[in-house]
Amino acid sequence: MQERKIVDEVIFQMSELGKKDGKEGKESKPKVTENKPFYKSKKWWTAIIAGIVPVVNTYSGLELSAAEVTAVVVPLVTYVIAEGIVDATH
Repeated sequence: MQERKIVDEVIFQMSELGKKDGKEGKESKPKVTENKPFYKSKKWWTAIIAGIVPVVNTYSGLELSAAEVTAVVVPLVTYVIAEGIVDATH
């Protein structure tokens, strides 16, 4: 009997998700954003910087170790991937 109450509660809560402003039948729609040029994106510039750091290290004579370059690049790549995942869920 307890399981039935739990199932009924879950079904009720799921039916409430489709309601907007207490009116049945009107589902909330995701907010549509306008596409901006890729070069105005923080993800784009972060990816560019992550790609440039090893090149600059190689040709400019900074002589950073592989561990130091990795310490700079990995958080940048992680940021780009995480933001991509967040954007995909919107």
